[in-house]
Amino acid sequence: FKNGINRFKKKFNGKIISIISGGAAKHNYGHWLFDSISRLLIILKKKNLNIFDYVYVPSFKYKYQKEILKYLKIPPHKIISSEKNKYIEGTEIVCTNHPFEHRFDKISKPIISEIRNTFLKFGSLSRVKYHDKIFIERDYSEFNLKEDLSKYRNSRILINNDEIKNFLRKKGFKSFKFNRLSFADQIKLFSKAKIIISMFGAELSNLIFCNKGTKVFEIKNNNKLNEFQNISKICKLKHTQINIKPLYKSIAKQNGILKCDIKILKNFLKPKIFKLK
Repeated sequence: FKNGINRFKKKFNGKIISIISGGAAKHNYGHWLFDSISRLLIILKKKNLNIFDYVYVPSFKYKYQKEILKYLKIPPHKIISSEKNKYIEGTEIVCTNHPFEHRFDKISKPIISEIRNTFLKFGSLSRVKYHDKIFIERDYSEFNLKEDLSKYRNSRILINNDEIKNFLRKKGFKSFKFNRLSFADQIKLFSKAKIIISMFGAELSNLIFCNKGTKVFEIKNNNKLNEFQNISKICKLKHTQINIKPLYKSIAKQNGILKCDIKILKNFLKPKIFKLK
């Protein structure tokens, strides 16, 4: 602060669109989609992309970030990452205020419709085989779940993931690991599915691509977390929350180590509920 930001600032000669939106948008798929991409779509409804020289983004290192900007026809040489350039200057910088004040449970219908209408068609580019019933897994390869679990209390883990996957397989479900899917794959799977089971997390941002009436079962901790239920309400999905008390108290209210008893799933997946129409 003593010397100001000029010593760190990089100057770009041209007009810049800024879709910077807090730290979470750098690495979280849901925040990238709703916090940042929604800003870009809002600006592009008023301004032609061709008049801009650069787009300033939170990050440009994840596959989904590169895919989404590619679909919007923004070439890599026009993209400035905030991780490499924390302070920038341009001849003109255009940005918006936050479209829903950083409240995921306040995402509006126009934002959901705009993102859905813009990207839904790209699901046709996916080669993944879709299924009526899908279970979206998280990748726990970085955790050793056979040791003391308390050290992971601030992570989000479903410790009996494999047990649930095997149970659901017998019920006709196909499981997919979220981090191995392309953006087009995610669009296709969610738009074709009739029943979706997933933990609370960024993967459920894809509910915006579901068809009306899709059944959603969200496994989550017992805190009041209604972000994705709000999306389902707007999209007219049949959303059920499976609330579980974490094994250990977590600092972040959305996290925790969970064990979902198979009996709970059996109860929710009774024939009268489970039947596809």
